[in-house]
Amino acid sequence: MIHRKCVSSVGALLVAVAGVACGSDDANTPAVGQPSSQPTTTAPEPSAVPTTTQVPDVAPPTPDLLQDSLVRLVDPAIPAQDKAGLVVDGQTRVEALAALTTGLDNYGRITFVVSGVDVAGTSATAKVDVTGPHGTIPINMTWDKVGEAWQLSGASTCNLLAMGRVQC
Repeated sequence: MIHRKCVSSVGALLVAVAGVACGSDDANTPAVGQPSSQPTTTAPEPSAVPTTTQVPDVAPPTPDLLQDSLVRLVDPAIPAQDKAGLVVDGQTRVEALAALTTGLDNYGRITFVVSGVDVAGTSATAKVDVTGPHGTIPINMTWDKVGEAWQLSGASTCNLLAMGRVQC
């Protein structure tokens, strides 16, 4: 009974993730990974000359680095408290990360293949092929540069939690 419940939960999760992965295009928003062609200007001091500033380039994370973070998030051998540093606002998500591990425990092995990393400012978006016992689903996930670490964004963390039928 428990095994059947987990399998149906994961199947529902894959459907939920596929639905969440679909988005809408906004013509006013630059494409992911494409910097805005408009420089930002700062308001001049009364006697100062206006200056133009650009967002500094951030070196992109490697696909292996991002993939490792996902593998660690679903690894049952890693305590949820240790996973908190892998996601934005992770300390507020420790219980959810523990529930994810429990939910996926009887499901089977989940693997990730990360490719096509695009960086825009301090965010990196990549295509992620999520593979489980019932197939593969390609989705986009985003990581944010927090200090020196790339952490899975809040929205992408919620998508991953949905895979284990865990509320965000």
